[in-house]
Amino acid sequence: EMQHILYNHPNKTDGYRARNLVSTDILRAVSLHSIKDIRVFTRVHNFALQRRIMELEQRNMLLRRQINIYNKILHIQNQLTLQKQKLSKFLHKTKNKQLKIQSNQFYKLLTMSNQQIAEQMMTIYNNTHRLFNIDNN
Repeated sequence: EMQHILYNHPNKTDGYRARNLVSTDILRAVSLHSIKDIRVFTRVHNFALQRRIMELEQRNMLLRRQINIYNKILHIQNQLTLQKQKLSKFLHKTKNKQLKIQSNQFYKLLTMSNQQIAEQMMTIYNNTHRLFNIDNN
């Protein structure tokens, strides 16, 4: 059981001395207890810390992308609200029937888009959620 936890099998005792630590079992190891040489331990520990930093930076990048997408969606939603207000004022002032009918149809399209924006936000949220679940597993 201990060998399973430490991932330091007898035939791999020099495994942590390899040049490329990515191919070793370090990423699956729970503890570095079995490493007795302080130089090797320091190297392996630094490698593990660098991997953790890279994972956190990648997660940070994904979160920043998600925030930017949400900001764009909110900006679009605000623009739609402003357009609806302007169009509403225009509808009240217009006397031309044909122009009023066309503007009214456009106004209906503007009011329908809130549901589409909400659906887009949910899709983005679900995709991001899947990325983080894959990352954690």
